[in-house]
Amino acid sequence: VSLLAAANGRFVHICGGVLIDRQFVLTAAHCITKQRVFVRIGGHDLSVTEPNTVDAEVAETIVHPGYQVPRRYNDIALLRLGIDVGSRFSSRVRPACLPNRAQRIFSGSKLVIAGWGAYENSGATSNVLRKAEVTAIDRLSCDTRPVIADITTSLTYPVGITDSIICADESEAGACRGDSGGPLMASTSTTCEVKEVIGLVSRGVIECKRTNVPGTYTRVEYYLDWIVSNVWPNEL
Repeated sequence: VSLLAAANGRFVHICGGVLIDRQFVLTAAHCITKQRVFVRIGGHDLSVTEPNTVDAEVAETIVHPGYQVPRRYNDIALLRLGIDVGSRFSSRVRPACLPNRAQRIFSGSKLVIAGWGAYENSGATSNVLRKAEVTAIDRLSCDTRPVIADITTSLTYPVGITDSIICADESEAGACRGDSGGPLMASTSTTCEVKEVIGLVSRGVIECKRTNVPGTYTRVEYYLDWIVSNVWPNEL
């Protein structure tokens, strides 16, 4: 899912997201803006009009109550769409799977990210959806890496890396500007026909693809109760 915001008379990609229900998209809280926003679901090339994609205005934003700027803890939000897209479900438009409550991500696991973010720090965002593979690293290793130690003293992660965050080695490839809110996916799943979204691109204010600077992701499993209470309240 691409989040597009009005800017200078046109709509431009600002963040990624994940469709999780007929009327809800999951994204990062720091992606929320006061600008008029709509989402494009099922798109691949944002520069053209593609068949079997769905555009929908955002009717309501629900930011996690624990999110506080400029920190990146609880960096998660829901977008309620102005339309029910269930009638448009197809091979390109369908909800992603959420992780189960016993989800474990082992250090060294290969994970997949996807988005329309920039390739270089100073570059423009991509028109075409791209994917990359990253490697999970454990919380302790993430929290004690030299550069992350500097970041944790900033306003972004003042108490370090918590259980609500997934870290990944992005020295070869990784998320960049414009990828925020997009999915971190398990490479394989035995219980889901589509990719299982285990995290959302969050990151600190750091450069793309820097050696020894892990990427940081909001751990979706940590927020399942909050998601369910807002999207499927009758299931509680």
